[in-house]
Amino acid sequence: MNIKNRRCGECGLKSLTVVNVKNNYSSIWSDFPQVFVTVDLEMAKCQNCGNHIVTSASKYDAAMEKSIRDQASQFIDIIRSKTNLKSHELAAFIGITASYLSSLHSKTKTPSFQVWNLLKVVAIDPVEMCKKLDPSYNVIKENILLHA
Repeated sequence: MNIKNRRCGECGLKSLTVVNVKNNYSSIWSDFPQVFVTVDLEMAKCQNCGNHIVTSASKYDAAMEKSIRDQASQFIDIIRSKTNLKSHELAAFIGITASYLSSLHSKTKTPSFQVWNLLKVVAIDPVEMCKKLDPSYNVIKENILLHA
């Protein structure tokens, strides 16, 4: 994409430059309300207003999907390293199959937003969250249930 003569869609000025947004940009993508870009992705950026413009829809989609896959795999690594859970145990805790978890860990499948978000939340404090997600966990003992 030749951006030399293109105008910014936000401010209308011809002040676009190509920048790599790796680790510096997040945006809405598909069902994900916010995806942080963790891979190389070149976008046009307006030097006047800071607006980012996608220069290649296919490269943008590929970068967003790869970022999500990378993050999901990292979340799984964090959870497993802090809890010493086996794959099938972690899968049971979060309510997915072991083969699906394996696909997420190997980055061959893109998780749904719900699964990605659950992995992210569990990765923040895996030990405590796995206690709460354990089907044998006694929620009444912890007084979590709402009383009428």
